[in-house]
Formats: sequence, structure tokens, C-alpha cells
Amino acid sequence: MSSALPEFWRLSEELLELVGGKCKNCGKINYPQRKICASCGAQGNFEKVKISRRGKVHTYVVAHALPSGVEAPTPIAVVDTDDGARLVGFVTECEPDESKWEMPVEAVLRKVGEQDGRVNYGFKFRPIRLNRDAEKQRSEV
Repeated sequence: MSSALPEFWRLSEELLELVGGKCKNCGKINYPQRKICASCGAQGNFEKVKISRRGKVHTYVVAHALPSGVEAPTPIAVVDTDDGARLVGFVTECEPDESKWEMPVEAVLRKVGEQDGRVNYGFKFRPIRLNRDAEKQRSEV
């Protein structure tokens, strides 16, 4: 991870490691971590878990009106991760019309915008393309 990231983001386990809370009552993974399970309502009964960075688009919308500092149009997706968590975020590295239902994606840390001269980081979802994955594997050999 780049040392150019501010210390707040470098130390954020929830952000950098994609850590959520798994409810010990129903097994649902909640992200971000919370005190009450969004699925069953159990309180304070969570264990920290690292969430899979890979998943599929559950649904999406192409947003044309966004806060300043965020380029429009931009797809925003609800993603079901491989381990059952549900995350929301911008889609990156694809044209808005390339977004598809059940498109395989991976969560990557990216700049999501700027506010009051401060850069904000978060996860965006990048399509998993077979050609890019094959190129990466070849370059690692």
C-alpha cells in the first residue's frame, strides 16, 4: 500500500483489510461493522471477519448527478461478495454502459472524491476481466 495514503486510512482495518462483523446469531456479515445485526437484530454479538474482495453485481444504477469531486456518469453497484456480504460502491475501470447484472467484480482501494481539499478513499468495484487476469498471471511467472 502506498505511503501517500494519510495515516487515518493506513490504520483503518475496516477500509484497508475490508473487515466486517459476522453475527454469531444468524451468520450474516455486516459491513461496515455495527452494533445491531441488519439481518436478525441481535445486539453486540459479532466476530470480526475479513470479507472477500470478489463477488458479483446484485444490482446497479448509473448515477448522473453526483457530489462535486466525483466524475459523472458513474455506475454505483450493490455487490454480493463470495462469502455472502453485501457491499455498495462505485464501479471503476469500465464505461457506464459496460456494467451488467451478475458481472464478476473485485473490490479495490481508490480515491472516491475530494471534500474541502481532502482526498477521500474507499472501495470501488473493478470488473474481473479474463484477459487482464491472464496477463497478470503471466507477468508473475
